[in-house]
Amino acid sequence: MNEKKKNQANPTKQLAFVKVLQGNLVRDPVEVKYGALFTVANHNGGKEPNYIPVSTWGSLAKEVVHSLGKGSLVEVSGSLRSRQVKTENGDVYTEVSIRATKVTIVEFGQDNKPIKTPLHEAYDE
Repeated sequence: MNEKKKNQANPTKQLAFVKVLQGNLVRDPVEVKYGALFTVANHNGGKEPNYIPVSTWGSLAKEVVHSLGKGSLVEVSGSLRSRQVKTENGDVYTEVSIRATKVTIVEFGQDNKPIKTPLHEAYDE
């Protein structure tokens, strides 16, 4: 019985802490119970963007829903997470996402210098 428990991995694993991921919101954030979900398109120097799902919780989630919209440029810091997902036809793939603890709105002033406005910082509320 103990051996069986060892082989049952937690479906979500925390991999590392992401210092800063910058990109644009693909669509408006979606409010969920106690949190918010959104996707960031990160153009990390390549032609095709990487689409990174992001989750936030508590008061940070409320600010995200009320302050951000499709196209908003943001910087996100938090924990990198992964989980195994099984499709309807039985294929299995790994989904990577970020559980954000800090979200900063990035705008550009008249002098083309970035103006960064941090939202409430969360500490695993």
